[in-house]
Amino acid sequence: MIPRLGRETLGDFERASRLEWLETNGLGGYASGSVVLAASRRYHGLLVAAVKPPTDRVVTVNAMDESVRTSLGSFALSSQQWPEAVDPRGFLQLDSFEAVPRPTWRFRAADLLLDRTLFMVAGRNTTVIEWRHVAGPPCELTLRPCVVMRDHHHLTHENALFQTAASLEEGRVIVAPYASMPELVFAASAGRFLEWPAWYKNFEYAFESERGLEFREDALTPGTFVAELAAGSRFVLALSTEVEDRPPAGPALLSWADAAWALRAGESASPTPRRRGLRGETRLPRAGLEVLARAAGQFLVTGDRGPSVIAGYPWFTDWGRDSMIALPGLSRATERLDHARGVLTTFAGALADGLLPNRFVEGSSEADYASVDAALWFAQAAFDNYTNEKDDAFLRETLAPTLAATLDAFAAGTRFGIAQLPDGLLTCGADDTALTWMDARIDGRPVTPRPGCPVEINALWYHAWRVRAAFARLLKKTVEAVHASACADRIREAFAARFWEPARGYLADRFDALGADPALRPNQLYAIAFGVVDGAVARASLEAVEHTLLGPFGLRTLAPFDHRYRGTYLGAPAVRDAGYHNGTVWPFLCGVWADAHFAVRGRTPDTREQARRVLAPLVQHMTSDACLGQISEIFDGDLPPSPRGAFAQAWSVAELARVWIDEDL
Repeated sequence: MIPRLGRETLGDFERASRLEWLETNGLGGYASGSVVLAASRRYHGLLVAAVKPPTDRVVTVNAMDESVRTSLGSFALSSQQWPEAVDPRGFLQLDSFEAVPRPTWRFRAADLLLDRTLFMVAGRNTTVIEWRHVAGPPCELTLRPCVVMRDHHHLTHENALFQTAASLEEGRVIVAPYASMPELVFAASAGRFLEWPAWYKNFEYAFESERGLEFREDALTPGTFVAELAAGSRFVLALSTEVEDRPPAGPALLSWADAAWALRAGESASPTPRRRGLRGETRLPRAGLEVLARAAGQFLVTGDRGPSVIAGYPWFTDWGRDSMIALPGLSRATERLDHARGVLTTFAGALADGLLPNRFVEGSSEADYASVDAALWFAQAAFDNYTNEKDDAFLRETLAPTLAATLDAFAAGTRFGIAQLPDGLLTCGADDTALTWMDARIDGRPVTPRPGCPVEINALWYHAWRVRAAFARLLKKTVEAVHASACADRIREAFAARFWEPARGYLADRFDALGADPALRPNQLYAIAFGVVDGAVARASLEAVEHTLLGPFGLRTLAPFDHRYRGTYLGAPAVRDAGYHNGTVWPFLCGVWADAHFAVRGRTPDTREQARRVLAPLVQHMTSDACLGQISEIFDGDLPPSPRGAFAQAWSVAELARVWIDEDL
């Protein structure tokens, strides 16, 4: 499904340096870079370790200076961007690149063919890289790792505190630049290490420049690994921060690397998608479903708190809202119902005053609870989990009590101004809070605060009461079921009267004491998807959204005719944040669009074909753009819709997978 890249792509450095790859370790750690081995983000690295899984990520090595020498001369393998120069230019020797099942590069230097493959060891902050001599004359491989050892949000510059000396212990090379950071261990299968510390100055990161951030960095190379390779031989280099589980030293390292390779190879086949997606009805080839499964699996992690979901790579951690939205799709794509149950347990265990954590704060044991919808999305994730797993004990002990605690707390009134109005609708927040998914801030102030009654929050509020009623019936709690159903009916009755704007022909995005917000946004589609509105109101709202907001990769977050609209997501942080939810396209909204589309138009061959056409560009994006095998967080609202933000986003992948598999597209 993801094609092999050839010289026609790899020989264009400007284009190829924007194509990325991703490997993960199931802990929140990862390895990533461009397909031409150039680091083009501060977040790129051969080993980005999750020191306190799944958070506290540390970039250890941002790049490697790689070259080979044969009887015909010396050839660069790596490439890097410096001020006004690309040097070395190893991309000229690149013959091909494949992103799956694991990143693999093939170099052709004169008569020499050399393969380079990288993977991370599952459950370990360890990256293993293998170079294999495929054909041609013997060669000498030279590798100089560039160590930065820093928090993944920051940059390193030459400084006196950075300890440049490497220590050699039992055949391993150990670098410890800072006492506050983990040690970095290199272990090689053969060859020799020549200690020779030197600073590489002014790596340039193009993506950071576009984001209006500092984009130049220095890195320290502790020395050089040198290995001789003949036809059929290979060389393995492992990078690890696992102090208590270091690979064996010396010659035994090759056996350890073989074992690790076998472990990873056994897991490399993506989890089988749900069988209904493989019966033959789906128009997406099996290979495409396997790409979705592999992409989805990269977000499922197990950390110090238990199973969780990484919201996105490279900079997001585990967020409550994102996890609950993504969980159904991730479960379908990977069939990891056990992990889904673990995620629900993890977040349910952190319930406080009816709220689920908005996010677990990196570098802290504290949770941020500033979210009105994370707990409401729990209802949908819980209902989906029970529907697929039918675990009555889990329903009785965890799912139903957690949902009931949330709804009772919200109805009585809880933090952040969350409370039920006399007509049954839910209000929340103030001008200085950002409690919905549109939560961007500039200088601490929300860009789109949306105080009062947001439309999707009240759709979720209605749906959560419906789920509570269903759970109560399953548990034979008749009184609770009747009460929950009555609450849902009351909300539905009040909803259309308060949100419907007949003069405009769509639902208001929110209302408060001053009246309705006339902004045309996609949030109203949740009211259609969850059945709060139907008939003519639902059809008119859907058509208004499609006419103005629907683009090739999802839905714009604001109509272009609105004075707040920003169509390009570039520039300094404040400039970007002003448009984050004011025009930027979000792929995950393809899920609610499809739900609304089928709710209004029914499920027929024609409506399924319409959905395929709308969703097809996202499938194409996975195979040919940005991070190969993943879906970006956002796109520009203006044409052409360039990918922006995080290069891999959980709910982008999950919502595409959920709809495609559930609807047999």
